[in-house]
Amino acid sequence: MVDRMRENLYNLCVRLFKEIASIVIGHTFRGLLRHEEGGNWQAIRAKDILDNNAISDELIQVHIAKNRAKAQIVSGDVLMTNRGNMRAAVFRGSKNTLAASSLVAIKEISSDYDPDFIALYLNSEPVQRKLKSMTQGAMIATLSIKKLKELPVPKLSLKQQQNYIELHRHYVQHQQLLRRKLATYNKLYHASFSPLFSSQTP
Repeated sequence: MVDRMRENLYNLCVRLFKEIASIVIGHTFRGLLRHEEGGNWQAIRAKDILDNNAISDELIQVHIAKNRAKAQIVSGDVLMTNRGNMRAAVFRGSKNTLAASSLVAIKEISSDYDPDFIALYLNSEPVQRKLKSMTQGAMIATLSIKKLKELPVPKLSLKQQQNYIELHRHYVQHQQLLRRKLATYNKLYHASFSPLFSSQTP
């Protein structure tokens, strides 16, 4: 009885990814993925998902027939690497864009969830630990779509999600400020030894 009550309470507090979005694997390209000048698509690779919840502005172009294109990405989709250091970011853009097979695309996200919150949630330390525990493979540990679909997502209001997004923005701003301060202190520290060295040289 108590266990069932706990399960019901848990279900009231969380949803599963498969309930709030469509998840697909990226497009499988033939051969090595290289930049093709004048390509009709731009491609996002795992290396293009940056550590700061962003996607690189310098994406490669590729030629591919539209009817053969899989995993087309639209603005608001969340992309995540599915092996190694898993990173997530929200795509913002209007160009014809494909995700490579080293990525999973979280698409058609429920209006109850902000894509930026989904990316932050996936990048959070507790969720990263959970994702790593869900990977499989002896040589290269990979996260399957099947397991990602079963990942729980907290039920939060859009206002609550926005609070987390703002918290992250403040965190990034302070982090950048601290880095600039540290760089300045580092220069001042090393510069303070210059007069000592100069006084010793003939």
